[in-house]
Amino acid sequence: MNLESVRAFVAVAEEGQFRHAATRLGVTQQAVSKRVAALESHLGVALFRRVPTGAVLTGQGESFLPHARAVLMAVRQAVASVRIAGDPLRVDVLRSHLASAEMLRDFHRAHPDIALESVTLAKADAAVRALLDGEIDVAFAYLRSPVEERDPLLTSTPVYFEGLEVVVGAGHPLAGAERLRPGDLGSFTAWMPGIVGGSEWGSSTASSARRSPWSSTQVARTSVRRHYWRRSPHRAR
Repeated sequence: MNLESVRAFVAVAEEGQFRHAATRLGVTQQAVSKRVAALESHLGVALFRRVPTGAVLTGQGESFLPHARAVLMAVRQAVASVRIAGDPLRVDVLRSHLASAEMLRDFHRAHPDIALESVTLAKADAAVRALLDGEIDVAFAYLRSPVEERDPLLTSTPVYFEGLEVVVGAGHPLAGAERLRPGDLGSFTAWMPGIVGGSEWGSSTASSARRSPWSSTQVARTSVRRHYWRRSPHRAR
């Protein structure tokens, strides 16, 4: 049984789409399809059922998934047992233009003796899986809820309060304010670019609106607490 085929199967099962699995694995969608097809041929069963929204597990696929994850975990543990302490610290910085990437650059300048490897994962869920799978060591994220609730192997620490700006016209009642709190925006409607259903920003906004005197359509960004996640215990370095 080919290990890459097992890895492709798990990625598709967790992502729900071959395209997203390909992005996660850093290969083409065709390569993922071929690997899954080879695994299905080896097992003699269909593991996925194709649907308009992507792929869902068959009964055989659901039965195979926990065993496939166990195989990958066993391989990762075997590799970790012989890893050299000087291997790079692998960090998900969200995007290369964000404050998290700049903080990592500052860390590298302050500690040039520590080898670093940065990655940019698409979603918080992908970072969680990568942490649990041992593919990365640390991830920056905007937390909607304690990451420990997702998995007890994960821990989080706040590292940065990122100031964000509210843009208003010169004649607006808030134009002269030097600093704002969410409650100050209660009587105003604000446009928030980039907020889409199911996004991390969208969920964070909805959660904040429930705790503040403004509705989910009357919101504006003021500040975001950025955390980093790590798997606990952290590997030796």
